[in-house]
Amino acid sequence: MPQYKLVLIANRDEFHERHSVPLALWEDYPNIYAGRDLKGKGTWLGVSSSGRVATVTNVRHGTDPGENPRSRGLIVSDFLNSDLNANAYIETLAEDSADYSGFNIIAYDGSEMAWHNNRTQQSAQDLKGVYTLSNAELDTPWPKAEKLRQQFKKIMKEELFVSAEPMFQILKDQSKAADEALPETHIDHALEKHLSSIFIRGDIYGTRCSSIITIDSSNNVDFHERSYNPNALSIGYEHVSFKIGSS
Repeated sequence: MPQYKLVLIANRDEFHERHSVPLALWEDYPNIYAGRDLKGKGTWLGVSSSGRVATVTNVRHGTDPGENPRSRGLIVSDFLNSDLNANAYIETLAEDSADYSGFNIIAYDGSEMAWHNNRTQQSAQDLKGVYTLSNAELDTPWPKAEKLRQQFKKIMKEELFVSAEPMFQILKDQSKAADEALPETHIDHALEKHLSSIFIRGDIYGTRCSSIITIDSSNNVDFHERSYNPNALSIGYEHVSFKIGSS
C-alpha cells in the first residue's frame, strides 16, 4: 500500500487499576492527540498535529534504576513536542535513558523512523518496512509478534485501503503460544504462557486498549482507539481524524 506513509497497530497492556483517560486532544499540549496515564501524566502512544508519532513499551527484564525513575510515558510526549528529527532524538535520549525503567521507543517524525532500547542500548535508524515490537528488542521473533506480523501483512496485501475493524480483530487474538515456543524472560512459566497472546485477558493485568494509526500520502491522519475492561469487552471507542498542516 504505497499510499500510506505509516500504518501502526498496537495493544496497550497495563494493570487495570492504573487510571488513564482515552484518546483525546490534550488541553495542556493542544498539539498532542493521545490517551493519558493519570499517574505519570505521559502516554503510551500519541500523534502530534504535525504528524509526529511515538510509542513506548516496557522491557520485561533487566536492571532497573533506583527509586523514583522517570516516567517512560513522558518520553512520548517529549518527542511529540520536540523539533528534533527521529534519529537525532533517539541519539539524545540514549545518553540518559538509564534513568528510566526498561523501555523501547519507536519515534516517527513524518519521514524518518527510529527505535531505541535502553536496557540493551541498541538503536536503529531510518527504519522502513514492517516491524514488530513487544517487550524485547525490535523484531524479536516472539510467537505473538510473528503471528501479528503475518496477519498484518495479509491484510495489507489483500485490502486497497486500511480499515480499522480488521486490524482491531487481529489485535483481539487471545490464543496462547505453545509451551516450546515461549520466550525466556525470567518470569514464572504460567505467567509467561498467560502473556503470550496478542490480546491479554486478565482480572488484574491485561490489554486495556487497541490502537490503529494511519498517515496517508496526502497527510491525512486517522487514529482509532478501542478500550476494554478485564473481561475483554469493549467499553469505549475514540476516533481522531485530521490533515497535517491544516491548522
